[in-house]
Amino acid sequence: MIRLISAVSTFALTIVLGLVAFTYTAIILPSTMRDMATAVQHFHDQALRLNLTDNYIIWLDILLQPNLIVFAGFSIVAQLLLGAVNSFSGFTSEMSPLDEPLVCARSPFGRWG
Repeated sequence: MIRLISAVSTFALTIVLGLVAFTYTAIILPSTMRDMATAVQHFHDQALRLNLTDNYIIWLDILLQPNLIVFAGFSIVAQLLLGAVNSFSGFTSEMSPLDEPLVCARSPFGRWG
């Protein structure tokens, strides 16, 4: 249960940090944000040149919106930073095999997590 709470809180913190970075960049550095959105739009335009069928083009239009891709990039960077902070702080959410209760060690399914 603690792992679930830790994972959900880390995910929520990642999304919030990504949103803060996205908003900060849009307000303070609008030309940088425009350059990132233009780069994603260029990738979208190049993907459309592949003469794909309408089944694929509609998914490109839905999934490759510039603001969504840029936000996803900020969220990935926030996740990497949180991972680095967690590794440097010595916090680990994984139990070592020696910390497992004796009941789990005897169970054939004890190593499944």
